[in-house]
Amino acid sequence: MRIHITRSATASYTLFTEAPKTIASETRSPKQLETAMTVSMSHRVLDAAESDQPATASALLRQLGIAHVSVEKQKVHLERWLLEHQPQRPLRISLRENGYGLLLKETDEKRAAAAGFG
Repeated sequence: MRIHITRSATASYTLFTEAPKTIASETRSPKQLETAMTVSMSHRVLDAAESDQPATASALLRQLGIAHVSVEKQKVHLERWLLEHQPQRPLRISLRENGYGLLLKETDEKRAAAAGFG
């Protein structure tokens, strides 16, 4: 948009605009106003039954009520939970980063063997 102001006894202005392009393949003019919008979509398919799954190991420990017990007791409860639930990627990463990677691997192997893949 361009505004042209002329100096005279009374102020006046002329507004110059371009007509919008009618063909989608044509490029947009820099004079045309645009509204920016961001849409974010995940490429992952979430299981509805697991949608309330905690994203971190500490959140899972709190949810299970074992945040302040010994690591040995935590491993017993975590193993039981991991055999019953398929942890999503954020939780898997957090479990590995917090020292439960071997437990995660072992429960994955047990789950695979129970399903006939191991």
